[in-house]
Amino acid sequence: LIQEPFMIALILSTTSLGIVVPVLKERGMMATQFGQALLLSALVADFGTLVLITVDVTIISEGLTLDVLLVLLLLVVFVMAARAGKFMARVPGMGRLISELSSATAQIEVRIAFALMVAFIVLSEWLGAEVILGAFLAGALISLLSKKEGSDLHLKLDAIGFGFFIPIFFIMVGVQFDLPTLLSSPEGLLLAPLLLGAAYFIKFVAALLFRVSFGWRETIAAGGLLSARLSLIIAAAAIALQLGAINEAVNSDIILVAIVSCTISPMIFNRVLPQKEKSRRRGVLIVGLGEPTAMLAERLQQTGETVSIVGKDAARAEQLQKRGFSVLVAGQIDDSVLKKAGAERVKTVLAVSSYDEVNVQVAKMAMQIFAVPSVIALIRDAEIANALEPFGVQVIRPQLATVLALEGALHFPAAFKMLTDPSDGVEVREISLENQAFIGKPLREVQLAGDALLLGLRRGNEVLVPHGNTRLRRGDLLMLVGHEDALQEAMRQFNPMGE
Repeated sequence: LIQEPFMIALILSTTSLGIVVPVLKERGMMATQFGQALLLSALVADFGTLVLITVDVTIISEGLTLDVLLVLLLLVVFVMAARAGKFMARVPGMGRLISELSSATAQIEVRIAFALMVAFIVLSEWLGAEVILGAFLAGALISLLSKKEGSDLHLKLDAIGFGFFIPIFFIMVGVQFDLPTLLSSPEGLLLAPLLLGAAYFIKFVAALLFRVSFGWRETIAAGGLLSARLSLIIAAAAIALQLGAINEAVNSDIILVAIVSCTISPMIFNRVLPQKEKSRRRGVLIVGLGEPTAMLAERLQQTGETVSIVGKDAARAEQLQKRGFSVLVAGQIDDSVLKKAGAERVKTVLAVSSYDEVNVQVAKMAMQIFAVPSVIALIRDAEIANALEPFGVQVIRPQLATVLALEGALHFPAAFKMLTDPSDGVEVREISLENQAFIGKPLREVQLAGDALLLGLRRGNEVLVPHGNTRLRRGDLLMLVGHEDALQEAMRQFNPMGE
């Protein structure tokens, strides 16, 4: 049944990023420390297995020759292409040119993505490596060079992949699943549960490494989710079948393992690590006792926000406490201090200390440990700012903010005064649309409270200018202007839960 046991071991070592990522997204765990550890584990398992399968196939096909080293050449090309792409991205005007050519009929980003995929597949074939490794590297390169997840390119590639290529792939998997051969082979029928048991045993043993940083529940849940297999295990089995390393019955067994594991593994994860009932996050946590803190806290309090403050300077903390603010003084700001200050309950964390390093540390803890929905950090160094943005942190650079404020005061004096002067009572607010009653409604049928007006709305990465026939969708970010009472009522209209 099995001619190459090492190949079977590699096949069973695979996991499925295509299952791990959606499960983590659905649970809102992508930015947490546990979610990042799971994601990294799945990535290493997939990439490492791909490389080893390519090496093993080369050895089986041609023997232990210098041709094995050609796989390294593919990795070198990947690194060089990534460096070249980063260099091109820094060329003045290049980003804007690509952005302008990425709409309508040009779709340059999608064309570049497909060109990279074809180039790496052709290079893999020419070097004698497996084409799935080339396709994987092309995808990794696109991820490195493109904007963060949620960009238009990612959405377009998702639509092409899930709408066209992936259904075809699974149609072919169904065609190749030889059930009669499996049923006619007693050894194959006996091997199926053994392979399934081995597939889970391998991942649960490997997941014991999670126990170093997490509890037993997280460790067992990680083993369950990482046991999911899908496209990669099926592609690897097809390669092994082509080489004669396994027969048709074993190939059908492996497809069966993929079907069963991708079905029950997410269930194991959700059962072992049940989703906690979402508590309504409220309030803002400000970390830092610098100059902006007092003014910022006062302005937030005027809008009805609950404000908590953490910092090191006892004298400044005492001044703020006298003005009625809740201030926690801590010599070292770590996760225990943030937890004590209420980071698990707030909807926003503002890291505004005088030190970039402290702000970076606070922002990462807020995102990865406490899963705070909105994290804003004041960063003065441009390189540190660029390194922090991929984590999903909104970075504010004081120098740039000052320039933009001066430019706004110069070109739009009335609007600038409205935004910065609280004495007239007019404010601007944003709210995510979650009220089912407004989903699908055109704006002309929506009656806002008081003098509240809708300035615009953001849908994904697109900013829309609202018209009467614009239909609202769940998750639209609405930008409202008006007096505070009207805004509060309008926000309750669109999001009754206040999240």
